[in-house]
Amino acid sequence: MNIGPLEILLILVLALLIFGPDKLPTIGRDVGKALRSFREASTTITREVNRQLAEIEEEAKNVAKAADPSPEEPAKSAGEESAPPPSPVPYQKDPPAGPDKSEIKP
Repeated sequence: MNIGPLEILLILVLALLIFGPDKLPTIGRDVGKALRSFREASTTITREVNRQLAEIEEEAKNVAKAADPSPEEPAKSAGEESAPPPSPVPYQKDPPAGPDKSEIKP
């Protein structure tokens, strides 16, 4: 909806003719209060919806963590003692490619 300056002036003149110069400031104040109230209500609703969404996301993360334990923290059954982690196997380089000297016949 595009309202230009000419349309606004026309609306103000019509309002002045319909309501008169005594009532126009009161009507303007009432409209301003109504707009301010509407803006505050929409801001409050937006904040509340965002807060609820954040709570739902946080709860979903907690449920996901509880349902899928990470490999760093394996699930322990009752009475099971934690074993030390396995020691890493050292890297072994592959033998060089080529004929094996034990297979060579003189």
